[in-house]
Amino acid sequence: MSKRIYIGLSAPKRESILTKLIKLLLRTKYSHCYVRWETSWGFDAIYEASGISVKFVGGDIWHDRNVIHKEWALDISTRTFHDKFLSHLMSISGTQYGLKQLVQLGFALLFRSKDGVTKDKKNTMICSELIYYVLTEVFEKKWDIDPDIVTPKDIERYLNGPT
Repeated sequence: MSKRIYIGLSAPKRESILTKLIKLLLRTKYSHCYVRWETSWGFDAIYEASGISVKFVGGDIWHDRNVIHKEWALDISTRTFHDKFLSHLMSISGTQYGLKQLVQLGFALLFRSKDGVTKDKKNTMICSELIYYVLTEVFEKKWDIDPDIVTPKDIERYLNGPT
């Protein structure tokens, strides 16, 4: 038996200045990435790095506030879902959001060099870094990129595969 997990790209319906800047720097319609799955109770669960921390959000609330731009479906066994996926999410839930990291990454994108971004290895986390760890640690995908500088656009390129 398997479970379907979705990795997605989105933007909030009410865009802040920060959201607009991210979209401008990335040259995309989205500013955010997340993980989604349907629970056994029949509703979506969303896991994201946003606001002040890495957290779970109920699907109804999340869908009311966000627009999905693209999703990729990934299947894992029910056992892996419980033993690895949920375990991983719980182990990093509550991690502080990496606002300083996001600002540094923004300047790095503006000046087309990711050299000035502080490497903090999971002490804080931004949305794309969260997805990097889900892909590499839960799904055991190989990806040669520094997790502290990965962007939602990098997530899209990776999941779309070679062109």
